[in-house]
Parts: sequence; C-alpha cells; structure tokens
Amino acid sequence: MDAELLVKVENKIATLTINREKKQNSLSEEVLDLLSCSLDEFENSSKVRVIVITGAGEKAFCSGADISGFKNPKDIAKVNKKFARLLTRLTTYPKATLSRVNGLCMGGGIGLMLACDISLSHHACIFCTPEVNIGVFPLMISSLIFENVKSKKIANDMILSGRRISGVQAYEYGLLSQIYPSDDFESEVEKYITELSKKSSQIISFGKSSMAKVAGLPFDQAVIELSGALSEMITLEDAKEGVRAFMEKRPPNFKH
Repeated sequence: MDAELLVKVENKIATLTINREKKQNSLSEEVLDLLSCSLDEFENSSKVRVIVITGAGEKAFCSGADISGFKNPKDIAKVNKKFARLLTRLTTYPKATLSRVNGLCMGGGIGLMLACDISLSHHACIFCTPEVNIGVFPLMISSLIFENVKSKKIANDMILSGRRISGVQAYEYGLLSQIYPSDDFESEVEKYITELSKKSSQIISFGKSSMAKVAGLPFDQAVIELSGALSEMITLEDAKEGVRAFMEKRPPNFKH
C-alpha cells in the first residue's frame, strides 16, 4: 500500500505531498498524523529551511476531510482535534511554510493552505467551502478565511453560498500570495521556492515569533516591543553576516 504522505528533502526544501490522488488528496487521520510528524522532524533540522505542502497529481491540492472514514461522533471529534492541532502548528511554525496549490482546493484544504505563510496557485485551480451544501458549517477554517480575505462580505459569500471560485478570484479575494498562468506554474513555483530556501531560518524564526508576540496589541505598544526585538535580532549570527555581505556586495552565507 502506498504511503499517504510522500516526503522529499532536497536543497534545504522539504516537500510534503498528500498522496491520495484517487480521493482528491483528502485528509485522512493518517495524513494528519504524518504531516504533524514531519513538521516535528524538520523543526530543528539544519537540512531544511522551507516546508512545502502540496497534493499528488494535477487535479487536486486537497479536498478537505475524508468523511468516508467517519464512523461515529467519537471518530469525528478525534480527527477534528488533530486537524485543529495541525492548523495551529502550521500557523506558529518557526520555519517558512508554503502551500503549492496545484488543483482543486476545498474545505479543510483551504484551511491547510491558509495556515501556511505563503500560498501559490495557478489560474485553473478551483476553490470552494462546500460544507453548507451537506448541512455542515466550516467552523475551524472560517477563522482563517476571515483573517485572510479582504472583507467580511467576501468571507460570508464563500462560506454561506458554498459556491466555487476560480484561482483568479481567490487571488483577488486575498486567499493567495501569488498566482501564475497554468503553463508556467511548475517553473515559477520552483523559482520562488528556490529563492525562499536561500533565506536565513534563524531570522525568519525570530521574526515570526516576534510578530506573533505583538499580535493584537495597540500599535504604540507593538512598535515599542518590536524595537526591542530588532535590537536583539541584529546581534544574531545571520543578521551580522547579512550586513557584512551587503557592505561587501556579495550574496550572504547564512549558517542557519
């Protein structure tokens, strides 16, 4: 039996591919467990700077929860908790995370995509929160949708109508970081991820942690906190190397 998650590490990039193509890369309990284990494995690894999550094949990134595996309310509750922990893990992960949306993205798949720092997709992709059509409300992912889209009205339209939107609409709504023509998707994403992998994990981790600490604070308090964090950050090894490299007009050689 094929593994439900394929893991590949190359050039400081760990690519986690949901390998359930026949089931539109839906999220089984095993996939959730394997994704969480991979995040644990690579958190402190010097071999990885960027985590990429994608789906097998070309038709689907992730179609959300595999409801065929739910046999009773206890099963549903257990899987829901695992999904909640995964989303939290991704939104607070110290390294750069990127979702490579290569096809249909529905329900929990949208949550998985939005929990990553960066989301890349192409024009032909389809996005949808269809839960309302089967008498369910997308509770966990709604918070991520409201946080990312440009207005409450757009979020309500997506969630309450359950209608499908195009990749272009998803980008215009604020769900995506970048969108590319379908024919250029592979090369453009590879180029983007390669550049991202050259950044310092030490600085990215410090920056993400610092920003999380001031989330929700009034601006005057946040900026004071961040001024202190900036003073601390410039003492880090990779920050010193970055400044030296800039002054010497050469690419930086980050150690972390």
